[in-house]
Amino acid sequence: MSDPGSPERQARPGRVRLRWDDRMALASFALPGTGFALRVAGRNATEPALPDDPPITLLRQVHGCEVLMDPQGGETGDGMVLTDLSRRPGVTVADCLPVLAVTDSAMGVAHAGWRGLAAGVVRNLVSRLPGTPLAVALGPCICASCYTVGTEVLDALGIRPDSPGAGRLDLRECARHRLLLAGVGREIIFDFRDCTMCMPLLYHSYRRDRERAGRNLVWLERV
Repeated sequence: MSDPGSPERQARPGRVRLRWDDRMALASFALPGTGFALRVAGRNATEPALPDDPPITLLRQVHGCEVLMDPQGGETGDGMVLTDLSRRPGVTVADCLPVLAVTDSAMGVAHAGWRGLAAGVVRNLVSRLPGTPLAVALGPCICASCYTVGTEVLDALGIRPDSPGAGRLDLRECARHRLLLAGVGREIIFDFRDCTMCMPLLYHSYRRDRERAGRNLVWLERV
């Protein structure tokens, strides 16, 4: 468990930073007052460094909005809620936004690209959580400065572009807006501002590396 005097424990909701290990491969952030931590394995991580007892539970992600309750792993979906707090729910991302939430009795994660956000994956995640969220984390993803999209994407998200044609999309702000609409308090939302595209030493990015891109792994675990 993290030192109560560490920067993690002193963190306040809003923009916060991950703490990376010496190899810049694994990062962590203890969600204050919850007993849970967010973990990230970036482009320098190797499989032996990942936990395997229990292993991280992952789904077959399809850029949709289905959130599963207590899956075993390998099912099709873009979000899950686990009520066995000894398990580790995770998502893989290469620019999309990982959304992670904890309550007293559950952990939830969602893979939120623009399609999932438009379809309601954030709303579905919050609605399937048993109990009131104690903390919600918006993990590393592509930033608005790096993410130009067409008007059809902005239209799908209900965003009016400033000018005709392509525009910038802020996945974090889209998710935050949907969290607030779902009843999540602004005071429990933690936002990790790392950009997967413009931080190549730490993260995989599909927009940057295309078919050569790997995937960043983000998960929750009890501490």
